[in-house]
Amino acid sequence: MTLTPRAKWWVASAVFGLLLVGLGGYFAVVGLDRADQLSGIGGLFVGLIGLALAAYGTYAARSTGPPPAPAPAPAPTAPGGVQGNTFHGPAFVQSGENNRQENHHRP
Repeated sequence: MTLTPRAKWWVASAVFGLLLVGLGGYFAVVGLDRADQLSGIGGLFVGLIGLALAAYGTYAARSTGPPPAPAPAPAPTAPGGVQGNTFHGPAFVQSGENNRQENHHRP
C-alpha cells in the first residue's frame, strides 16, 4: 500500500504526537528532578545532531560548485521594431472587430 504525501504527514504527525504524550507521561511518573536531568541530556544530543546536520549542509552547498553563468542578453533592436511576436518601443494597439492598429514612434 502506497501512502500519498498528505497521508504520510498525517501518520508522521500522529506518531510524533503519541511520542510527546508518552514522554510527558514518563516524565510525570519519574518525577520533576529526574525528568529535568533526562531532558537536559536529550537536549544535548539533539543539539549535537543539529550541529552535525548544519555542518553537512554547509559542506554540501559549497561542494556543488559555482552557480551557472547567466544567459547572455538579447541583441538590441531598433526602437519601434517588431521581433517575432514582441513589439519593441512605444506602440498603441486596439483589438476587436473593425479596429485598426497604429504604431506611433519618433525616430
